[in-house]
Amino acid sequence: MRKNRTTHMMAGILIIVFVAIFVVLTGRFIYIQATGEVNGVSLEEWAEQKRTSSYILPAERGKILDKNGMILAYDRPTYRMYAIIDETYSEDPENPRHVVDVDRTAEELAKVFETEPEVFRDSLQAGLQADPPRFQVEFGNIGKQLTQKQKEEIEALGLPGIYFDESPMRFYPNGMFASHIIGFARETEIETEDGVKTEVTGIAGMERQMDEYLRGTNGYISYQRDLYNSKLLDPNEIIKEPEHGDDVYLTLDQKIQTLVDEALTTVEKKYDPERMTAVVMHAKTGEVLAMSSRPSYNPNNPANVENWYNDVVSTPIEPGSTVKMFTWAAAIEEGLYDGNELFKSGTYNVNEKISAIR
Repeated sequence: MRKNRTTHMMAGILIIVFVAIFVVLTGRFIYIQATGEVNGVSLEEWAEQKRTSSYILPAERGKILDKNGMILAYDRPTYRMYAIIDETYSEDPENPRHVVDVDRTAEELAKVFETEPEVFRDSLQAGLQADPPRFQVEFGNIGKQLTQKQKEEIEALGLPGIYFDESPMRFYPNGMFASHIIGFARETEIETEDGVKTEVTGIAGMERQMDEYLRGTNGYISYQRDLYNSKLLDPNEIIKEPEHGDDVYLTLDQKIQTLVDEALTTVEKKYDPERMTAVVMHAKTGEVLAMSSRPSYNPNNPANVENWYNDVVSTPIEPGSTVKMFTWAAAIEEGLYDGNELFKSGTYNVNEKISAIR
């Protein structure tokens, strides 16, 4: 009798506990259904974020041109290679979209880059063996700043899972040409309200001086997609077109600048001076048609630069030196200058209290 009574009591307690749990869970479900929130997080907004992809539409940096429209600096596309190794990315086994054969992929890529297969195999294996396994992997510096030709050569291999991101790189088609005037721009990291982002920024010369005009404003595209990154039937797509930077025209004349650069290079090779500068200006307007300094550098690869300064405008010189050309021009105009006449060198003592002029 006592045993049956105890059994009934335990059963009653279990029923009460079960009912309490049921009431709590039901109440929780009703609350979530009514408010659409969990721990203060909106389920609708959370789902929106999860199924929405957003990509930047990069703005093109403006070109730098000479007075006649010759391009001196422009954005050239480069590519970053990466590999998707997660097999769930492939919807159709017959047409895989992830790296299927690690060894073959590494060997084929090594041929293009003329390196050892281990360079690529190690990166792929590390991604697969990570805990949890990675969705995609990159290949460090060797996979960055690839040319259009390299990209097309890799695509021709038909390797599943190999993809590319396009990014701009500043290019100077004339190399050392007017490098101190044009300067150079490169990718830099900039802190913003949304975090750190990378963009091309002017570092020296006109690239830096005119940076606010040359740089553009990036756009973006966002849409809703499924697990495999395919757009939904109603993707709610939003597109904001980028605003490209303005072109900047200089007063330089490419032909005259080339002649000046060649002349300075010839003198530099023959006499090896410490520094040289030369300027060609339009006599009536004051436009600078050419300006060059030595030593110089190639803005496409600004490494081991001996002199960052444009000495023509950065280095002070005696006022007398800048006036000599006018004295010379006046003598020529008056017919008093004989280019073949010799000058007796020596010293002249203007005042006994100062050193003689040599």
